[in-house]
Amino acid sequence: MPSISNVPDDIPVVTVDRALDKPIADFGGVDNELGIQLLFEHLVEQGVTSVGYAGTDDATTSRVERWQSFHRLVRRHDIEVGATCRVFSVENGGNAGTTCLATCWSPASTEASSRASSGRR
Repeated sequence: MPSISNVPDDIPVVTVDRALDKPIADFGGVDNELGIQLLFEHLVEQGVTSVGYAGTDDATTSRVERWQSFHRLVRRHDIEVGATCRVFSVENGGNAGTTCLATCWSPASTEASSRASSGRR
């Protein structure tokens, strides 16, 4: 498989959502830390006390950033961690979702979600 490090210097190269260890290309990506932070702020506002995580391994920088942010924010907000699935793929995605839903949805988070969707507080 050819590497982008072999691309001639006069051809612009940009990686998307995958930063490289060596600065051999420009990078355009998502602010994973901010995204996870906004998600946790929303969950805390809704009264959620237990969360799960379904994602993939640490093969890319975005995955590492999401996983690290998840753990930092769980500690910051003192939220219980239910199921985690780090081998997420198309083949096992449905099973991971079912496992997370079955083990992470506590009556408290379900009630908070019901209140939020109905406008009750």
